[in-house]
Amino acid sequence: MQEPVYGVIREVERVVASPYTPTLNKLESIVENASQDVLHRWADCKPCQVSLLAAVIIEQLPYSLKLLSRFGYVREFRDALLKRQPMLLDQLLRHAIEEGENFDACISMLSSRIPDETAVPARIPLFLTTLLQKMVQEPCARTIRPLYEVVEGLIGNSNILKSLPNDLLATFQLESTNILRSLNDSMASLLCLATFARIRRLWQPTKNEPYMPTWLENIFQILGPKRAAKTLDLVFISAIMACSSSCSGYSSQERVFLVRLAVEICDNFDEELKRSWLGTNSPKVVKLCDKLRRPEIDRDLQIMGLTLLTTFSQWLSLPREIYSMTREGVFASSGFEILYQLPESVRETLLERLLANFDASEISSILSYAITGLQRSKHVNIPDISTVRVNLLALSAIKKSDSHLSAACSYLERLPTADEVALKAYAQTFRSTQGDCICETSPVCTAATGALKNELFLEFLTCFHSSAIACSEAVPLKSHDIILSFLDRTKDQGRKPSGCRFSQATGPERLSTLFQKPVQPVATVQMERSSHEWRSKLAASLLENAQTSHQSIIQQMEAICGDFEARCASIEKPLSAVAQERDELRRQLEEAREVNMELENRALQSSEMISSLTTEKNQLSEMNKNYSLQVAHLTEQVDALQNELDSAREESQDSIEVERTKARTRELDLMATVTERDDLLDEQQTEMDGVKRENAYLKERMDATSERNNEISQERDSLHAEVSKLQKESTQSRETLQHELSRLHQVMDIRESTNTEKDSRIMALADTNKDLSRELQSLKERIDQEKSNSEALRSAAEEERQRHQSAIAEMERKHAAQTAQSLHDGQNKVERYRNEITAIQNRAESKISKAEKDLRTKDKRLQYLQKKVESLRNERSAKAREFSEAQEHISRLMNVMGFSKDQKNDNQKPTTGIRSKEPRRSSRLADAQTQSFLPSEGETTMHTQFSVMQQQPPSAEDSFQHNSRRRSHHMSNADSLLDPNRSFSPSKKESAVREREPLRQPLGDIDRNSPTKSQQVSQRFPGCDDEQNIQKAQPQEDFNIAGWGDVDLDFDDDDVFTSTAAG
Repeated sequence: MQEPVYGVIREVERVVASPYTPTLNKLESIVENASQDVLHRWADCKPCQVSLLAAVIIEQLPYSLKLLSRFGYVREFRDALLKRQPMLLDQLLRHAIEEGENFDACISMLSSRIPDETAVPARIPLFLTTLLQKMVQEPCARTIRPLYEVVEGLIGNSNILKSLPNDLLATFQLESTNILRSLNDSMASLLCLATFARIRRLWQPTKNEPYMPTWLENIFQILGPKRAAKTLDLVFISAIMACSSSCSGYSSQERVFLVRLAVEICDNFDEELKRSWLGTNSPKVVKLCDKLRRPEIDRDLQIMGLTLLTTFSQWLSLPREIYSMTREGVFASSGFEILYQLPESVRETLLERLLANFDASEISSILSYAITGLQRSKHVNIPDISTVRVNLLALSAIKKSDSHLSAACSYLERLPTADEVALKAYAQTFRSTQGDCICETSPVCTAATGALKNELFLEFLTCFHSSAIACSEAVPLKSHDIILSFLDRTKDQGRKPSGCRFSQATGPERLSTLFQKPVQPVATVQMERSSHEWRSKLAASLLENAQTSHQSIIQQMEAICGDFEARCASIEKPLSAVAQERDELRRQLEEAREVNMELENRALQSSEMISSLTTEKNQLSEMNKNYSLQVAHLTEQVDALQNELDSAREESQDSIEVERTKARTRELDLMATVTERDDLLDEQQTEMDGVKRENAYLKERMDATSERNNEISQERDSLHAEVSKLQKESTQSRETLQHELSRLHQVMDIRESTNTEKDSRIMALADTNKDLSRELQSLKERIDQEKSNSEALRSAAEEERQRHQSAIAEMERKHAAQTAQSLHDGQNKVERYRNEITAIQNRAESKISKAEKDLRTKDKRLQYLQKKVESLRNERSAKAREFSEAQEHISRLMNVMGFSKDQKNDNQKPTTGIRSKEPRRSSRLADAQTQSFLPSEGETTMHTQFSVMQQQPPSAEDSFQHNSRRRSHHMSNADSLLDPNRSFSPSKKESAVREREPLRQPLGDIDRNSPTKSQQVSQRFPGCDDEQNIQKAQPQEDFNIAGWGDVDLDFDDDDVFTSTAAG
């Protein structure tokens, strides 16, 4: 633990000695990992710096709240804070209550008793209410510990506890009791018991309080005789668990804290309760002793466990080994840190019972060991202060025991020479070393150490004087009191260290005080003729002032530079880490730039690709427009089929609705029947309710009768009591009369004159006795009458009850039979209705399945028709391409046959009007042809067979079958398209013409002037069936239409569009 203490001492000294406002980050990191024991040791070693640290923390609020929360557990630091700023605690409480902040700071400030000179803030009850509410909402060790710590600071202020809501405190007590019963968390259980013990010490009843609250009574019962055995069992089991090697759920500090809680709880039990518990639970004590003897046990945990055993009870006899181990632990260098964690009463009890088991030689060794703490040394370490404090506690315990004083007296008689020399040497230098002490380079304050040693020396003198008084009565008692009062006064003055620079400073020195320091006056030399040499004097004065200012500035700069050099070690490492991080960020930046350039190139490529895709998209949109025109035409055909399908669906829906209506009507009939049954059941239920009300009325009468019987019984008891009282009075009077009669018989011979009066008195008493007897008889008769009346009433009530029970049983039997019959009938009807509903549902499902089957059939038919339309569109496109090829071949034939331009013009004029009408006509013919294929399935099949037949590629000779008489060709096509009954097979005439045709020759071998060929072609072309020329579409090369000259090609819009699309 010494290493953290040295770190805290160095950092606190740097903070309080800094000439400017220091940073508290390093101190905060050190304190965050340090325990409360480390902070208490720092306050013992450096009490001169406690007030200065409080000033620095107040100066840097609210940024120093974490430090305040940690150092607030040190009582000296808390008192220094409140002394410098009395309103600080109230402000922290206001923030905690209103804003839910600074809870840790408030808890640490209230963990020790508030000084008497500081007014108790009025917000403490509200803060306690908040802590209680948190504990009630989530009862666990984390929420109980703040209450445990805060209650300690309220000792002596019981009015605060009385101002809290009783219902909240009752809930807190109930939740704590539940935790004790569950036995799930030892830490929470012991915290609850320790909090109960502190509340018990805090509570101070007044005369105006007639009774104690219920929740407080329960707390007193837990710590009282009623439940003391169970509570002590729980405490010792938890202590044994904490000291065992198998306790892995808690850290070493938490285990020490558990045993410390056990010590505090046991200290609040009476000795008699602990003695009775020891009579039946001594094995638990033996087991704890075995756990503490383990060699691998933690040192602090072992000392705390030994403290529990030593301070438990004066009736507990422990082995000698336990006391030896306790002595070694208490008087070790770290013993005082363990003792400081205990309450003051426990510390005193520990040393008293520990020293009670030592003999005179061991007491002498303790005294000799304490004298060695008075030796002067140049270097004082932290263990020296702990040793001095433990010796002070030991001397205080020795003074309280007569046996110890006699041992001290014997030690004085044979005082060793070395101890005598040490005492005389310290007496000669007593309080002579409290001058200007420098404690900057020391881990402890030399002034505080000297004050502790002075107190120890005075404690020695007090102990020696008390032992001398105990051994001999030569010194008068009054002089003994005077010497003791003088020594106490001297000890009080010796506790106040003086001479340390830090203890004399009222606050931390800052650079702002540089120019406010008083300048030492410089002696001036008186010279003659000073009025004539004022210039030299002024120059010398200015030079001296400049030198003084220069020296002070240099000193301040040296202090600043020294502080900077001390801080560079802690700053250089973060700076190097930041530099490495900066280099890493630069490297990452370069990589990011390269990635950014690559992404920019990709973005440029993407933009180019987007532009090309946009162009392609525009082209596709134009093609999409063309396709949309075709889709519109097909949509009309699909609409017709959809109308037919909708009509079929409507018919199916109508049939379904009819079935649903029938089912709904049947369901309503069934619901009406069920409603009638429900009404019948409601009537029966109403009758049952009437029967129940009659039953309740009879029960009320029975209750009234029983109450009347009870009243009669009470009257009878009162009469019995009155009769017994009268009998007792009559017996007493009879005894009195008998006593008086005996006295009268004794003095009858002496007082004959008073016989008449005595006789009359006897007669009067006899009459009174008779009256009392008659009265007693009348009371007996009355009691008998009341007995007979009560018996009659009881028999009548019994008869009425039996009759009522029989009536109820009969009615229940009838009701059960009616209910069973009704349920049987209802179940039969429900079963019959359920069967009917099932049959209806089956019929509806069959109808629905049939309709769905028809719908699927029609959907298949629609899909087939859509495919057929698509095939017709493909055939039409093939026809258009064939037509364009025929036009091309016609133009070539015209050129081969040698038609002149004039002839073309002559022939063109009369046919212009006819040709202008042919495109629209061909379009209408194509629509008529398309519609002619849709209605019948037989025609569709025939057309499919025909399209299969026409899948063969066209021959070279078939391409020359067209001639210039295109009008007759279109008319024949129109006739073939308009005739729905026309067969797709070639006619007999066409077959005969084909048989008569000669073999075809290539176009290059044909004679250009041969009239026979042209005639043959012209004769054959009109008779050719157009359906035979429909072939599958083939890819064609692009050709130049402008090269055809003035040849008139009669294409309609649809032919051109499909031809272009197909190409």
